[in-house]
Amino acid sequence: MGATMWCWDLNLGSLEEQLVLLTTEQSFQPHPP
Repeated sequence: MGATMWCWDLNLGSLEEQLVLLTTEQSFQPHPP
């Protein structure tokens, strides 16, 4: 049970990191006119 919860936390963390990377990339990239 503990191992599965730990893996679940890792998956949630990676998803959050991916979302942050996507948002930062979009914010830094210039928007097309």
